[in-house]
Parts: sequence; structure tokens; C-alpha cells
Amino acid sequence: MKRNEKLTYITCNAIFQVNDYDQARSLLLTIPQSVFKEVSIPALSYYVDAIKHMYSIANADQKYFCNVQLERVMLSLYRDALKRSIDEEESKYEPEETEQILGILSIMAKIYSEQGEIIAENEVREAIILIEDQKAKQAESEQRDLDMANSFVKMANTFKEKGEYSSALEYSMKALSIYEEIRGTEHPDTATIYNQIATIYQAMGKYRKAMEYYEKALTIREKALGTEHPDTAITYNDIATLYQATGDYSKAKVYYEKALAIDEKVLGTDNPSTATTYNNIATVYQDMCNYAESLKYYEKALTIKEKVLGTDNPSTATTYNNMASVYKAKGEYDKAINYYEKALAVREKALGTEHLSTATTYNNIAGVYKATGEYNKAKEYYEKALAIREKALGTDHPDTATTYNNIASIYKEVCEYDKAMEYYEKALDIVEKTLGAEHYYIAATYNNMAGVYKAMGEYEKAMEYYKKSLDIKLKALGEEHTLTANTYQNIAFVYEAIGDYDKALEYAHKAREINEKAFGEDNSKTKGVYTLLSDLYAAKEDHERSHEYAVKAGLDDE
Repeated sequence: MKRNEKLTYITCNAIFQVNDYDQARSLLLTIPQSVFKEVSIPALSYYVDAIKHMYSIANADQKYFCNVQLERVMLSLYRDALKRSIDEEESKYEPEETEQILGILSIMAKIYSEQGEIIAENEVREAIILIEDQKAKQAESEQRDLDMANSFVKMANTFKEKGEYSSALEYSMKALSIYEEIRGTEHPDTATIYNQIATIYQAMGKYRKAMEYYEKALTIREKALGTEHPDTAITYNDIATLYQATGDYSKAKVYYEKALAIDEKVLGTDNPSTATTYNNIATVYQDMCNYAESLKYYEKALTIKEKVLGTDNPSTATTYNNMASVYKAKGEYDKAINYYEKALAVREKALGTEHLSTATTYNNIAGVYKATGEYNKAKEYYEKALAIREKALGTDHPDTATTYNNIASIYKEVCEYDKAMEYYEKALDIVEKTLGAEHYYIAATYNNMAGVYKAMGEYEKAMEYYKKSLDIKLKALGEEHTLTANTYQNIAFVYEAIGDYDKALEYAHKAREINEKAFGEDNSKTKGVYTLLSDLYAAKEDHERSHEYAVKAGLDDE
């Protein structure tokens, strides 16, 4: 606050305390003249309130002085409003300032009307009309800009669906600059744009940037809407997905449970949004290989969806699909196929045979047939998925690349290594082009290509690609992610194959430490590492350590 403005407040406060007109007039005359030049709206508002008080204690002659002072205020505001209306370089009034000015002028018009000062009253009302007109024009201009911003948001969503994340980000940032200017940086609408930008960064594998924007959105929503608003729950959910992607399952669960508490309280336990959060919690337990808890939450979600949406709704089909994936992970392939076929029947009927969700189900059914060694059937369903994705998304989309990866894995299983590499290279070309050289998908493709070289006995090439994969995972996911552990384990297998057991043990123990921390000792993934360690110690003829890990793996009795 400027010194002169501060003096205005102090003086006006003093005027409010006196009931002697001459004393009040003397105080008013000490107010710095700069208050009329600088046009501090709050200070002028206080000044008018002081004059209003003086009217209440003035006689007819004394009120003339008050009228002169009001004239100065009116002229000051009028000149300032006129300047702002014609000078494009001059900043416009903030909405709060505009309302304060209109309040000041309304008080002045009322006072002049009561005093019979018709000319002065008309001048004030002209100022009101001028500012109201400016307010309307500004609102119209702002709405045009917001409409443009919303068009940018729609374009961003389109680019995101196509996997063109750089373009999606570009248009989201354009929308953000408009919203920040018009709505400000603490408005819930701006938070929505921050949240969208975060999801794009997450899709690009830029997890730190994603978290930065999620936290911006969360700060606004918690402050403006409260910690129990459904929009706040959306950001909790999104932050949970980010922690889940980075392998921090405990934090993911904390944020999903925050979202669930809001959904259950605000929306109820039978709402589809609550079902979605149950579904999300189930995915965390599934990632942690806690299949019993995972199925429990999927069944909660399914009960709601079947009751509220019906058994023929695509959202219900999603839960059938998810439950099938748990049964597949448990090796219960008949149940997995049963639930995938339920999902497929709903999606083909509700969405059609060329919808991307239908393609996802074809892809998943193929995965079961691959697990059961029915490679021809697996390839048939992968190719169905590929046909849809190429048609709907094009040949340069990351989801299309995923299907190329899957088809390559079938060729690897049937030992057609050249065909496998052909499809892996197709996938690699797409993800390098669309996602950049350091995205997790590229690491996954390097990992798969390494697997082909290993199967061919080209251990040097296998090691080269596993280490390329590891470098990206360490940057993108960190040293303690379970997917990083997978690559440590794969590198250990290569060292085992070439007889370098010490190096193999080094990498196997790295994998063990991560899996024990993430999953615990009584987990199939951890036990897989124990089996590898048992074999490695046996190869080194360290039978005591070999037996120790065989017991942990469940291969030997204690």
C-alpha cells in the first residue's frame, strides 16, 4: 500500500469518529491530492463514505462543500474510465474494482438526487453508463476468448487420443494462458486445464512435470472447492494413477482411498463414480499381485455397475475385462476367457466391432491364448485388434505400436525370430517418433528385442538391448520400480547363460531387493527371483545358499 493511500484510510477512519462538521472538514482537507490522480479505487470508496458521514452532520450551506468533493471524485473516476475505454494499452478494471466503482457512483447519484443537484446527478449517471458499457464489452470479449480456449481444449483432446502428445500439450498451453489471464491462477476452471496438462505429461512419460501440474490443480481445488468436492476427488484419483505408474503402490493406494472417501460420502456407495474408484484400487492390488484383494474391489465395482448401469453397459464390460485380467494373472485361463468373452459381447453389441474398446478385448483374449500356447488363435485375435487400431488410430499411434509388439511376441514364441524383429522394429519406430527416445514404451520394446537376441543365442546383442532398456527405466521410473527389477533379472539371465555367475548374482540381488520391498517375500515375482538365485548359487556350488533360496522359492523343504 502506498503512503498517501494509507494516510487516506487513517484520515477517513478519524472522520468516522467525529460528529463535528468543522472538525471533519479540517480532517478531510488533509487527505493528499494524489488520491484523485492515482485513482486508487478502495481509497476513493473510503473517501466517499467519509463524505457521506459528513452529510449526516452538515447543515444546508455546509453540504455545498461536500458536493464539491464528490464532484472531484466523480471527475476523477470519469476521466480514468474514459481513458481505459479508449486506450488499448491501459489495463482494464478488475471485476472487483468495477463493482466498487459502480457502488461509489451509485451512492453519489443518490446523494445528488436527495440534494436536488440534477446536473451533477446526470453526470454521475453518465459515468455509470460508461463503466457498465465497458463492463459488458469486457465480458463479451472475455467470453470470446474463453470460447477460443475451449476450442483449444477440444483440439488438445483430439491430439491426445491420436497419441500426438506434443500437439496436445501445445494447444492445452494456449488454453491455459487464456484461462490464467481471464479466470486467474486460483480458479477451478484453471485447475481443470492444469489437470489436463498433467495427464498429457503423464502419457508422455514425463512424470515429474505431470506431478507439478496435478499439484497445481489440487491446491486450487482444495482451496476453492474444499477437500470433499467430486472435482478434488478426480485429482486425487489422477495423482494415484501417477504414483501407480511409477511403482509407488502405497502412495497410489493412499490417494485412491482419499478419492473413495469423497465418492462414498458425496455421491453414495451405489454411484458409478464410486465404482470407478473401487476399480482403481483393485488395479493397485493387482499390480502388487494381491489378487484376492483385487478381485474383492472389482466385485464391489461390478455389483454397482450391474445394478445401476445394467449388464449391457460398456462400463460394466470394463470391469468384466479387468476381472478377466486377474484370472489370467492367476493362471485361471478358463475363467479369464469367460470374463473376456462377456466383455466382448457387450462391447460388440454396444460399441460395434470396429471400436477401440472392442480392439482392446481382442488384444486381451489373444494374451490368454498366448499364455496357453495356442499361438495361432492368439495371432488371429492380435490381428483383429491391429486392423481396428490401424483404421481408427493410424499406423503411427502408440496403441498400434503395442499391437505390433504383441504380434512380435507370438513370432518369438514360435521361433520365427526374423518376423519377430520386423514387428518389434515397427513398434520401435512408432514410439521413438511419437513419444521420444526416453519413454518407458521404448524401454519395453528394447527389452523385448533383447529377449529375441537371447533366444537366438546372441548374448552380446541381448545384453546391449537389455542395458539400453535399463538406462531408460532408471531415468523414467527410478531405481526401485518393479519394471526396473524385471530388467535386472533379465540381465542376470544373460550373465547366467554366458557363465558369468558373479555378475548374474549382482543383478539378481538388485531385482530381489526391489521385489521384496514392493511385493514382500511370499509373492510369485519375488519367488521367481529366489529360484534364479538358487540356480546361480548351485552353479557356483554354494549349496547352502542355493538351498536357502530354494526354500524361499518353495522348491525345497526347510
